[in-house]
Amino acid sequence: MVFGAAFPLAPLLGFINNLLEMRIDKYKLVYLAKWPIPHSADSIGIWKFFIEILIYISIVTNVAYLTLTGWVFSKWVTTNLSIFAFVTLTCWTIKTFIYFVMPDMPKWLMTVLWWHENIRNKIFRQNINIEKDTEKKV
Repeated sequence: MVFGAAFPLAPLLGFINNLLEMRIDKYKLVYLAKWPIPHSADSIGIWKFFIEILIYISIVTNVAYLTLTGWVFSKWVTTNLSIFAFVTLTCWTIKTFIYFVMPDMPKWLMTVLWWHENIRNKIFRQNINIEKDTEKKV
């Protein structure tokens, strides 16, 4: 939507592009290739670093879009650049504070994962015991 002011047809062309790309990808998956096999991962790895950088860049661009191109703030302050710097630093500070204060996983999710791991271990141990028992009987 940022490019809507510069090129009003950009959202429509983007939407058409996404529709065509979905159709082409569907055709490729169904007729030209076998289905991808999903593999689990523990985390998103190096992508977390790039997402963090992208967040900081998006803060700068969004604040610049609001303060430097708009006329809303020019009524109260003579320079939009000072508003840009203040709002950018404020948003960065809030984002960094939230990053360090909030845990990656909520406590309820850690409890559920712990519970599932315990159940998995109990079932696995029972299977081992059953196999050992059957071997002794035979």
